[in-house]
Amino acid sequence: MDFDRILSIARASAMAAAWLAVLGGPGAAQERRLLSVEEAVPFRGVGRLNVAGTRFCTATLISETVIITAAHCLFHPRTRARVPLGEFRFAAGLRMGKTAAVGRIVRAAVHPEFTFEGMASPAGVAADLAVLELAEPVAAGDAPAFATGDLRRDAAPLAIVSYARDRAQAPSIEEPCGLATTFAGVAALDCAVNYGASGAPVLQGAAEEEGEGAEGEGEEGGAGERRLVAVVSAMGSVVASERQVTLAVLVGPWMALLLESLAAEPLPE
Repeated sequence: MDFDRILSIARASAMAAAWLAVLGGPGAAQERRLLSVEEAVPFRGVGRLNVAGTRFCTATLISETVIITAAHCLFHPRTRARVPLGEFRFAAGLRMGKTAAVGRIVRAAVHPEFTFEGMASPAGVAADLAVLELAEPVAAGDAPAFATGDLRRDAAPLAIVSYARDRAQAPSIEEPCGLATTFAGVAALDCAVNYGASGAPVLQGAAEEEGEGAEGEGEEGGAGERRLVAVVSAMGSVVASERQVTLAVLVGPWMALLLESLAAEPLPE
């Protein structure tokens, strides 16, 4: 599978324009469900990134002070200009008006190969990553951050946790997500998303196994610990069935560069 075979792909954000391409492969077979109060506890590091009080994406804590999301969330859909950082607010663990933490953004770094042109392109999807620094740290006890890592090619389960247009006030989960293929730094998943889910984390690992098998595995951890391995960029439909699929940018190859770029950005005076 490659970008020459992708059809009817649209970024999974209400702020982004639709674009055309062609995708073959299986359709999405999983159902999204809202997380219960108890189920949502381990996912408090996932939150809603509010933009100018009118739009939102999903974003995730990867440290006490840094969140990761889709790069296109940082741009105005009509003017194509960067949205001022002062217009962003990250609401970690948002659920029915209550949050684990709310943070302002003080600096941000976008993937060096990403250009927002209103209409998406193959290169744009593959580079659709951004990291943002919060003004104040979020304590792990309030909203635990997710470690990032490379996508594993074994059977370790995948899940997408997100906010979206039809579930803007509480997080939902879709799992297990099947990995149809990877190409050009992008994972094609058979789970579906909706507008607002841009920037949502693709997590790998099973919570019930957390800690098991992790010893001796090194920085990438074991099969049990959920790690953030990709970020949702776009949604699309399979040609044959018209069922939705999700395209997510693999984060492993880019984390060091993105964090280095973030550290090089000037802080506001």
